[in-house]
Amino acid sequence: MTSDLELKLVEKHPEILSRYRGDVDKTCFAFGFDHGNGWFYIVQEMLEKIQNIVNETGIEVKVEQIKEKWDSLRCYVDFEPGQRGSKIQQGISQINEIISSAEEISKTTCPRTGEPKQYRINNF
Repeated sequence: MTSDLELKLVEKHPEILSRYRGDVDKTCFAFGFDHGNGWFYIVQEMLEKIQNIVNETGIEVKVEQIKEKWDSLRCYVDFEPGQRGSKIQQGISQINEIISSAEEISKTTCPRTGEPKQYRINNF
């Protein structure tokens, strides 16, 4: 993704994206977002939903990596240890569901254009 789009997300979500461009020895997010511009809106919506849960529950979560792998989006997060309580556990489950949903949507969205993917069937 282009750096201007990356910076829009980082400016809007500085806490959960605090490891963006961090030390390569400490985070996989050192190289930034590793996917095309076409998934910008999927990632933006995913981060907004995660941020809302963080605001509601106080969960401490950091994004470790957002990339394209095997033609779909992958988002890896790190939950700070020692967080307890049913509200926290429910929030963690919701965040994991949000990430899974974004990953599923990306499977049918072109990472370059953001348009629905076109599949060809070859008749041999």
